[in-house]
Amino acid sequence: MLGRNDLIGTGLGVLGVTASLFYLTRETSNLWLAAALLSLGIVALAWVLARRDPALGECEPQNGADLSSRATESWTPVLPLVLATVATAIGADRSLGAGRSEPVGWDIGVPWLIGIALFAAAAWWPTIRASIDAVGDGPRPARRPPSGRRWMPWAAILPIAALPRLAWLDRFPTMIDGDEGQYLLAAVAARTGNMTNPFTTGWFGIPNLYPAAGGWLAHLTGADLVGHRALGALVGTVGVIATWRYGRRVVGPWPAIVGAGLMATLPFHLHFSRTALAHIMDPTTLIFALLFLWRGVHDGRRGDAFLCGVMVGIGWYGYWGARVYPVIVALILVIVATDRRLGLRGAIRLGAWSAVGFVATTMPLLMSLVRNPGEFQNRLAATSPFSLGAWRDDPGAVLELYVTNLRDSLFFPFFGNEQIFFRNPAPFLGWPMALLVAIGVSVWIAAALLRKGGWRNGAWLFVPWVVLTLGVATTYPVQSQRFMALTPFWALAAGSGLVAIARWVTAVYRPAPIAAARIATVAAVALLALTNLAWIASEDRQITTYGDARTFAAWDIGWRLANGDSGEAEGPPVLFAGSPFMFIGSWANLRFQAPNANLADVLEPMPNAASVPPLLPGTLLLIVGERTAEQCAVLQAYPGVTVAEVRSRQGQMLYLAFYRGALPGWATASTPGETTFTIVEPSACDAKVRRVVPS
Repeated sequence: MLGRNDLIGTGLGVLGVTASLFYLTRETSNLWLAAALLSLGIVALAWVLARRDPALGECEPQNGADLSSRATESWTPVLPLVLATVATAIGADRSLGAGRSEPVGWDIGVPWLIGIALFAAAAWWPTIRASIDAVGDGPRPARRPPSGRRWMPWAAILPIAALPRLAWLDRFPTMIDGDEGQYLLAAVAARTGNMTNPFTTGWFGIPNLYPAAGGWLAHLTGADLVGHRALGALVGTVGVIATWRYGRRVVGPWPAIVGAGLMATLPFHLHFSRTALAHIMDPTTLIFALLFLWRGVHDGRRGDAFLCGVMVGIGWYGYWGARVYPVIVALILVIVATDRRLGLRGAIRLGAWSAVGFVATTMPLLMSLVRNPGEFQNRLAATSPFSLGAWRDDPGAVLELYVTNLRDSLFFPFFGNEQIFFRNPAPFLGWPMALLVAIGVSVWIAAALLRKGGWRNGAWLFVPWVVLTLGVATTYPVQSQRFMALTPFWALAAGSGLVAIARWVTAVYRPAPIAAARIATVAAVALLALTNLAWIASEDRQITTYGDARTFAAWDIGWRLANGDSGEAEGPPVLFAGSPFMFIGSWANLRFQAPNANLADVLEPMPNAASVPPLLPGTLLLIVGERTAEQCAVLQAYPGVTVAEVRSRQGQMLYLAFYRGALPGWATASTPGETTFTIVEPSACDAKVRRVVPS
């Protein structure tokens, strides 16, 4: 039965949560008071759980420690923890107030970081206190020097993960995607102190903190494209390492390191590691959250559960796909709670600490979303055709569309996808990887069915896969970048499949040594890695895989303006006849490369010479490929004009360039993407142009 203190704590907890919800639902809500009441309510309820069940569950840790001997949890750091949360809420509330336009950051960032640190201290307090108590209790046993078995995997995986991501970041992809340009402009704003608030949302409702962090890092790595892409490379690198560490616990050491090796050069993951897009945050934060959650469940440390919540919260500052991560964590906790060694109370308490870590990390963003709830929904509304209204009006059509999407999402590694950022025909991952994934998943299913308690272990692999697949299926069309969070699981499945094949083959030639199977596995990984690197390093990918002709044309214009020989930052004035196919001022990749460029759209068609805008000497008139038929009007208006064709590596027309006289501030050389600028000789005004043959 609950004692008097437990009843008081429960009452305070329920009252605090209820009051906070009351304040949040008012039109003129007091956000910092709501945050304080919510924090006090969570702490009170967690205190009751701690009193009722002092030990952190009854699960048996992997290292064999006896959790039943752990001391009762201490709640000493509660007061500074709540004060830090309140301070963060106050700073976020003031920065989001009406009329606030000056840049903010550290007035929120400092209490935010202090709050996370204090929450972490509370979560790890038993371990910290035990370490303090152990000081002076006698000499500690001498540490054994690290063995080769422990450091060699690190020595192997670190360079394999880092080098393909950190080398030549301004190439492969050489082209800057249009959406990547938006992130780059946000990073530049943060680096130069012009971002109003890094803890709220920006372009298309995407949180600002990830590009802001990229801009701050550029202070160290450089203000060029390489410097601004460095954050994605680092996040992708640690994501490969986290996949290996997670896989060691779930699928075994050897399949894990093989899977991480495959992931290190997987073109899909490698591409997003080499751009400034936020999608690389999805797999890294998810796999870290699951890694810490696994440690919390099996090692019994509430601090690991707290770190799980922190990683989920950090994921929310990346791309919006991380919104489903709390569902994944909750479902896994529900499943592991069926194990009597952990029990329902242990799972609830781990979930509570994960929730504390999540709230502490996302507090500034949550404040922004409370003030602007539409920012949380607009991206989903823009990408998903599924709504309550659609289900009510025509449920049959909606269900049919969702089932089709679900099929495409479930079998994505074997299908092709020609959408947006990364396009590839079937099978999307390539035949070797697709087959290995299929074999690896079969191995997982067999282990879940045949081993005692294997279904609980399988939950750590299949729950994220299923939940992410169900979520992606709600978007239309199904686009490749939404599957980034699944790359660690594909890699681990491929690693399990390759190890299984090696074992089956060597088993036929018994007594073949284990070393033979491992040598063959390493050779297969090396062959796939070399093939992947050769594929992704080809400039042919610029249009066929990473972008389209319009994106490439905008990048080409930006490169030529930025690399002109006049020394003028803005280059020549540019008139662009591209509407309605392409509007020059809306391409952020061009603006990142040439921020001071003088650009103007020619909106109306040019059917005759009278409709051609004035072309002053030193001014460029560019005509997009879809409007090249209008070149005749330009030739009629300016008979002596110089005409040039700009084509891709594959010979595809990107745009035509017209100018009179000298053209300072405009590079005419071949670009790193191997686009060419070739002067051509126009014939009579019949809208035809023939290439000049070199003498």
